[in-house]
Amino acid sequence: MKRFVSVSAVLLGLFVVGYVNGFDFDDFHRRTPLIPHELFNDNPTGFWPFQHFAHKAFFPNSRRVADDDSSEEVLAEPGSSEPIDIDSISGSIGNPDDVHAEIESHHTDPFGSFDPSGLFFHQSFNPFVNPFGVLNGMVPRQQPWWRGPNVCTQRQEDIEDIKGANDDSGEERKSNRQTFHFGVHLTLNSCVERSHKHVCKSVVNENGKTKTVSITRQCCHGYGRQNDVDVSKTCEKLNLVSVMETSEKLGGKEFVKAAKNNGLEEMLTKKNVTVFLPTDASFTDYSEQMFESNLVVIPQVARRRRSAEHDYLSSFTSKDLALNHIVDDWIDIQDIENEQILQTQYENLTIRMNIYPRPPNDDTYAYAYRYTANCAPIVKVNQIAENGIVHMVDRVLSPVTKNLMELVRSRSDMAVLRTVLEKTNLAELLEKDTKHFTLFAPNDKAFGKLNEHLRRTMKSGNECAMNIIKNHILEMSFCSVAVVDGVRTGAENSLGLRLNLERAENDAASENEIADLTGIKSIIINGKAKIVETDLVGTNGILHVIDTVLPTDSGLPISTMLESHNLTIFGDLIENGGFADEFDSLMNVSFFVPRDEAFDGSEWVKMLKENPEELKGNEELKSFLTYHIAKPLTKTCDLTEEVMKTENGNGLRINLYSTHSILNNVMNRATINCARLVHFDDITCGSVVHQVDRILTPPTTSLLGALEANDNYSMFLGLIKKSNLTQMLDDANQNLTMLVPTNDIFRELKEFYDELLENRNQLEHFVRLHVLDDVLCCAGIVQTQWPFVRVVKTINDYELKLSRDRRPKVQNAGITKCDIIAKNGIILEVNDVVSAKRKESQIEDFNTFLNI
Repeated sequence: MKRFVSVSAVLLGLFVVGYVNGFDFDDFHRRTPLIPHELFNDNPTGFWPFQHFAHKAFFPNSRRVADDDSSEEVLAEPGSSEPIDIDSISGSIGNPDDVHAEIESHHTDPFGSFDPSGLFFHQSFNPFVNPFGVLNGMVPRQQPWWRGPNVCTQRQEDIEDIKGANDDSGEERKSNRQTFHFGVHLTLNSCVERSHKHVCKSVVNENGKTKTVSITRQCCHGYGRQNDVDVSKTCEKLNLVSVMETSEKLGGKEFVKAAKNNGLEEMLTKKNVTVFLPTDASFTDYSEQMFESNLVVIPQVARRRRSAEHDYLSSFTSKDLALNHIVDDWIDIQDIENEQILQTQYENLTIRMNIYPRPPNDDTYAYAYRYTANCAPIVKVNQIAENGIVHMVDRVLSPVTKNLMELVRSRSDMAVLRTVLEKTNLAELLEKDTKHFTLFAPNDKAFGKLNEHLRRTMKSGNECAMNIIKNHILEMSFCSVAVVDGVRTGAENSLGLRLNLERAENDAASENEIADLTGIKSIIINGKAKIVETDLVGTNGILHVIDTVLPTDSGLPISTMLESHNLTIFGDLIENGGFADEFDSLMNVSFFVPRDEAFDGSEWVKMLKENPEELKGNEELKSFLTYHIAKPLTKTCDLTEEVMKTENGNGLRINLYSTHSILNNVMNRATINCARLVHFDDITCGSVVHQVDRILTPPTTSLLGALEANDNYSMFLGLIKKSNLTQMLDDANQNLTMLVPTNDIFRELKEFYDELLENRNQLEHFVRLHVLDDVLCCAGIVQTQWPFVRVVKTINDYELKLSRDRRPKVQNAGITKCDIIAKNGIILEVNDVVSAKRKESQIEDFNTFLNI
């Protein structure tokens, strides 16, 4: 009985789910595009518009209605006037209208299979679909349009060697399961549904062969459906005319006139073609610039474009212009892939297609997705004609004949960029037609703005220059239409760094007269560089001209890096000493640079202000500066307790400490000669910069010598000599910390001091109690709370407690002077003699406390 109740509950639950599914799940799924996982990454990659998919996920109640003018989509959704910060992808994507309808894997039925449609019959389980045939009569189901009337089916079958198998539906549009049976064969099935087409593909690997069967169902010729109608809405009869008449109705009379005058009427009325139709205004303007340039003042931008294309334009006729807008066959916009290249009717020149979702909360554009042809926005899409399709673009498509490097070479204002690209061998990259790029190309004026050090770096063509140029390259096509006012746009460059693009008001007369006249806001990159010419299309990508070089830390020489990080005094010393070229050329080094405030009272600052000419070629200054440079390049995560060799031959002592109250083994504080690292890991070209809170001076003597050099330590030095420990303090291989009471302390304890001198055993024990078997800088002593008290060991194995209140303390002795550096350790001056119990007694006392 309990089992019956359980089964009944399951059946009832599935019935409810099936009813809900029959009511509106199919409709919602159809209206919401599938979101490929590649489209999203927490790190900023690519460009913003693809975040639109995520917007739909957060606003499931948004609706789409048909646009009467274009049969495209209009999105009505909750809005906000606040700017948004959006990231997206790099590289290509599939068409965003794709929806996975059926995905499954199966093996061949040895007894044969029944397909009522004569093609395939797939039975798959979906938790939102009623799995029990007995309930079919109770839950109304809508038949999809592609199983209705006026639908034509095309079957294509290819057999090839298994090694050559390739499913051209695209990785980002597949989500297939794989099933192996007896190790004989593998079948992969995938279906994609669009408003005008339903495609199922089956790939079977068997006996070393791959058979691919594609079944395409779409409205028969002369029939069609709107882009976003109910899934059961069948194909309806369309009143179609030829491509030529359709173009005239759309406002492309000038294009049609040119086509007729050049004998293209038959092509536009009988042949199956797709036309990218320029508006009358754009076509007329372009024609006048081409053929009446001696009578018309051509804008500066247009003159530059014509200069770059003069080889073709010198013999480019109106017929050629028309053919450059015509593509063979029917190109439905929903079948377009991002970065797809179409061959035109003119000498096989190409049109590059790109897809950009409309930004959320922006009603400027009429469609949910924006499509571009050679970066020209398509303002009306999928205008179906009797013998083809017409897409209207807002400008004439100029012939694309040069790759990006050839575009750079053809311009008179990019001589410096051309030189740098050739020296860094990046020219070869920008000549490849097998990939697509976007180049934000600085003109000669932009390079003229650089400081002397950066100009020298760029002209050298070294790795630093290469990194700076890579900061200007995207490995995808990025048209200016992707940047929309009010939206912050992010794109990942070839260094993996984010470029931020946004629209900004034109604050002065722009070189782009068209933008000035139309009121289009300029595009600013990283808040520094303005795009002064947009969308110069090459065979392998897009070029935008910018007015400022975009530096990146990994390409900056150290002299420029110091200036950008406000480490001005250290940078000025390098500059005034005449060492900039030498320091900029250093590779695989770590700079430990004191902050400006660390130089207070320094003789170098005084000389810098009063007699800067004395710094020129000053060898003592060079030795001081090079002591702050160590090899190799080491980030903080790779620091270890060691002595790093510096450029002047001396060593820098690295110590690591923990500031955690419990996790004593987690080292999260570093010191260099006891100077604390306060900012770190700024990468430059060939080096890393760490900032320290004091200037670094190389030690000149051992611990013994440091004691001998200070008269205030003479009484403690006398105890050391009496105990015969001087050899240990003079040993260069030691790493010790001396806790040194001053003479004033011993004068107050004169009787105790005299007793020590008389008792050899007690004297040696006392001295060893003031010597730690490690280097303990003041920065390594942090405040702790009982019972998490930290201890350090003396060389006679006593444990001393560390604490910090007003000043750092070791056991009972407060430190009055920190970090006197010696070659084999440091001296900490203390205000009391150290007294401590034996380690065994401390453990016994603690165990007694725990037992209580």
